[in-house]
Amino acid sequence: MSVVIPAFNSARFIRAAIESALREAETGEVIVCDDGSTDATSEIARRCGDCVRVLELPHVGNPAYARNAGVQAAKFDVVAFLDSDDVWMPGKLERQLTVLLHDPGIAFTCTNAYRRSSPNQPVQDMDLLLGPEGGSSPALLDALILDNRVITSSVVARRAALMEAGLFSTSDDAAGVEDYDLWLRVVAEGGRFVYIDEPWLVYRDWGTSHRDSISAMQTCENVLAALTRLEQRYPSVAVSHRRTIRRRRALVHTEMSRAARLQGDRRLAREMAVKALQSRPLFIDAWKSLAAALVLH
Repeated sequence: MSVVIPAFNSARFIRAAIESALREAETGEVIVCDDGSTDATSEIARRCGDCVRVLELPHVGNPAYARNAGVQAAKFDVVAFLDSDDVWMPGKLERQLTVLLHDPGIAFTCTNAYRRSSPNQPVQDMDLLLGPEGGSSPALLDALILDNRVITSSVVARRAALMEAGLFSTSDDAAGVEDYDLWLRVVAEGGRFVYIDEPWLVYRDWGTSHRDSISAMQTCENVLAALTRLEQRYPSVAVSHRRTIRRRRALVHTEMSRAARLQGDRRLAREMAVKALQSRPLFIDAWKSLAAALVLH
């Protein structure tokens, strides 16, 4: 299979990521998609072996472009994603391929991860990135609409399913949720995915990353935009999953109301709470958020 690693100024981490991919017997090639790094990222990657290809791209600052370039350049029918600052656990690809290849209707599989919150933290001291979900089971579009439990560095996917869904969105209103936007489209196209509730990678959750440049409020707005695109592109999905989409909108607007309140913007907090209630009139959390925004200080 092809392993796609987007990278930007990742000299500190890239070797460990590549080596974790090359340890897997199922890895046929590693494609490092360098988003115009100014450090030694490409040079380090090239020294990791003949199986490693480096695509030197002009700097854009959006990992969607790099991942898309990698998928388009892939030689194999199955593609795995790995961020340049994450590492896989041994046996990951075998575990997921067993599930993926068992059923041609499965478009991709994903797993849980260990969360590394400091540079030298040992695995045994790490928390899980996602809470318990009840093991490996086919997931429905409703579940994905309500909660994105897909860690991109854990994804092993059929390349054809990614291509048919249109790859990662590079639009500004998909920033920070470009992966979620794609998973929604893959499933809306009829593909299924399986979440394996086992930690098969170490996810770096310290220092800085691309997502740190996107505010919580902007991320919420982009989730809403992803839902709107889903409805526009797949009208039948919009009809059959209307209640779930409205529920997610209520959850996101309530989150935005809380964020605005914490920022001291009570007007925006009220506005977001009202929008949540327009989607879900009996949503208690939205009423609580509205009440908190109305309280005089």
